[in-house]
Parts: sequence; C-alpha cells; structure tokens
Amino acid sequence: MNRMRRAVQFLTAAAAVVVVTGCSGSSSQSDSSTPATPRSTAPAPDLTTTPATYPVGLADVAGKPWVVETGSGKVGPLDDLKHAVSVGATPLRATYDRHLLWVSVFGAGQVVAVDPTTGKVVVRSKIGGEPEGIVSAFGHVWVVQQKARRLAELDNKGKIIRVVATGEEPRQVAASRTALYVSDFGAGDIYRVDPKTAKVTSHRHVCDGAQGMAATKYSLWATCTSSDRVVAVNPTTLHRQTSFHVAGEPDAIHTAGGTVYVALTNGPALVQLPASGDPVPTLVALQLGDDLPLGDRANVDLLLIGKRFWVSSPNGGDVIAGSLG
Repeated sequence: MNRMRRAVQFLTAAAAVVVVTGCSGSSSQSDSSTPATPRSTAPAPDLTTTPATYPVGLADVAGKPWVVETGSGKVGPLDDLKHAVSVGATPLRATYDRHLLWVSVFGAGQVVAVDPTTGKVVVRSKIGGEPEGIVSAFGHVWVVQQKARRLAELDNKGKIIRVVATGEEPRQVAASRTALYVSDFGAGDIYRVDPKTAKVTSHRHVCDGAQGMAATKYSLWATCTSSDRVVAVNPTTLHRQTSFHVAGEPDAIHTAGGTVYVALTNGPALVQLPASGDPVPTLVALQLGDDLPLGDRANVDLLLIGKRFWVSSPNGGDVIAGSLG
C-alpha cells in the first residue's frame, strides 16, 4: 500500500485537512468558535514505520515503546516484534507498573500481565465484561469493563478488589495525582473516582463520544471522537473550561511541556493544542498517512517518550514514529 509517508509535512490551519477552532471560558458550555492561529510551516520530521498486525495500544515500558497487536493477539517491544508475547484474543490496551505490563484482552475477557524482562505471561485473570481501557495508578491496576459498565480495581495478582459503576458505555480510564477518570462514550459523561474510597464524586455530560483523557494540574482534557471536539474540564467539578473543534475523529490524547497532543484516526494525524486554553490557539497539524477515519470500528493510540512520538495505525498495519521537534 502507498502510505505517502515521504510526503508528510507540517500544515498551516488554512491548508490542513484537520480543522481546529476553539472557544474558551472558565465554565463555558458554549460551542461558539474562534478560528485557530496557524503556525508558520516547519520542516517535516523524519518518520519511521514499523509493521504490526492491526496495532492499537501503545505503552512506555522503561523508556521503550511496546505495542499491542490486536490482530495477532500479541504484545511486544516495537523494535523486536519477532519475540512478541501471545496474550489472547483481541488485546486492546496496555499499562506498565514499573514491573509488569498489564494488558486488557477484550475478546478473551481477561487481564494479562507480562514480565517484559523474560517475555512470559505471569498473571492471567479472567474478569469478563469486555476489558478495555487500563491504567496503573495508586498501587493497583484499574480496568474498564465495557460490557459490565464498570471500573474494576485489581491487585498485583489480577484479583478484583472493588468495582465502580460507570455509566452506559465506558471506554477509557486515566489517572491524575489525586483521582481516576472514566470516559463514557455512549452517554458522553466523564466520571471522577476517588481511589481511596472508589466513590464517584461527580460526573456530567461533557460531549458526544467522550473517549481519550489526559490530566494536568488544572485541567482534565478529553477527546470527543464522534463529535470532533477536544475539551478541557475542571478536574474536580468536571465543569467545562474550554473546547476546540478538531475535525478528523480525535482519539488518543497526551499532555507534555504545556502542550496537548491529539492523535486523529483520519490519516492518522497528530495535532498540537496549547494546554493553557488560549482562546485563539496555535495549531500545528501533522498528517501521518492517508487512511480513512475508523468510525468507531477501532482506535489509534499515542505514545510520547521524551521528544519522540508514536502513533498506532490499525488500518495501515503499522506504528508511525517521529520527533516532536
């Protein structure tokens, strides 16, 4: 397949396929838009691609990128996929707890822990409920059970300790220093969970198709895949702080160095937004490929390690890597 990788370039807001507009306010619920300010065109970074079998999840394992190959049912280091580890049918996401890599195996209804130093499965826990989003935080592993509509807390043996009801169609889970957050794709809600008590302290409709999340000190950022929006909410009250229109199915999201990075399924592509919530934001869009949007049939993921980024491309069958500058 002609992936057009060599033609990739930074795009101005006027020329980009990705369209970003924004609105801002401390608790605004408005969707009025302010055009984004284009950044001057910059040289394209050198991109590399690694073939993978329908890759979805990405994880930082001691400074090395690992990928979840949903098609092959394996996980492995991106630079050595010949030695990828079989974990079961339809693995989706992974998280590293500084010792083990924990994988949500959606099709098998399991959470599997792999020792990355030996390449062996050391925990296989059948929890059911279609495990999806997963994060290591507060000393345990937390996994979204999409079909069971709950967030489960697992100990280091994979045993469920507690569960929290999380709405209609929960997808992803993220952690800040003080709380956990679960996105409800179906209802557009975001749930805030106290890790000490597992109590849901607040939730409210944020947008249609709430999915990826990333926490900063003063904001929780979330992608709204089906409504082409990226929003920031107060991490305690979940009241909206700012909202940007980002065409192209925004999916995975990370924050680093005062910047918000969003991976779009259309392409895929990578977009940068300012974490400050500037009402006239600077846009930098980087087109990584020419694939069509996924339409909620799959997801892309985004990994940042230092100045490098990786974006998974399920339709392209590869993981795209580049430099942030």
